[in-house]
Amino acid sequence: MKKEGIVEPLAQSRRCSKCERLLPLTEFAVKRSSHTKLAARCNRCRSKPAVTWNLRYPERVKAAQRRFIESGKARLGRLRRQYGLDAADFESWAQKQGDVCAICREPGSSTRGARLHVDHDHSTGLVRGLLCTNCNRGLGYFKDSVERLIDAAEYLERFAARSGDQALFGGVTTRQMKERLGVPDSRPLADFLPTVTIKAKDFANEITIHNTTERDLRSESEIAAEHVESNTEVRRALERRGIRPESLPAAEDVKKVERRLRSEERKLPGGTRRKKGGAGSDES
Repeated sequence: MKKEGIVEPLAQSRRCSKCERLLPLTEFAVKRSSHTKLAARCNRCRSKPAVTWNLRYPERVKAAQRRFIESGKARLGRLRRQYGLDAADFESWAQKQGDVCAICREPGSSTRGARLHVDHDHSTGLVRGLLCTNCNRGLGYFKDSVERLIDAAEYLERFAARSGDQALFGGVTTRQMKERLGVPDSRPLADFLPTVTIKAKDFANEITIHNTTERDLRSESEIAAEHVESNTEVRRALERRGIRPESLPAAEDVKKVERRLRSEERKLPGGTRRKKGGAGSDES
């Protein structure tokens, strides 16, 4: 068919009945009443009345969107499209988890009414569980990387330990203590601390572990605060006995002591040498 000197290939394009432009078939929607017939008007011409109505009645549009979200239909549609789940599937997952987040074990909350969010493996698409908003976003920010999460946990643990040490040493940092005692950067401070300080650190750690369990502390900030408080209380006990950990002289290098003990054991007669892996010595 010819019109204005243009040949219209029926299998590849058609002319819009409204704007009379010759357009690819992809610019025409399939009719709702049919799975094969295309609309007579192109998508642009068909959308103009809707756009005009939306601009003319913005409050009605917002109200309709709000009703749609509150009805739960938007959320259910997203569950079907993205994860292949229906309402029953979601409820089944929630019941298995006790209606709490699979990571932090806290109930979900959202301004849009979603209790929990579906978490899935981005490489396989498989659903892993239901998470609260914070945990779900956290995994996303860490790009689902186990290595990054482990590094983050170790970082927080190191910070908590440094904060505890600073509380035990009366505000003196671990680096400052190393400088005072002449500890090399490559060596841990504990290798040069006197026994009373090491025992004080161990005691504070045991208090932290006990209170973390008894008080059901879960967040890193809560545990870190508890660790600082434990070290502070241990320091107060030491001060009452006239002991200030930051003022004590360095003890002999633990590594040197271990090497000397091994050397002395090698010099012992065969009848009194310690058995390998044993805790005591043989009879002579």
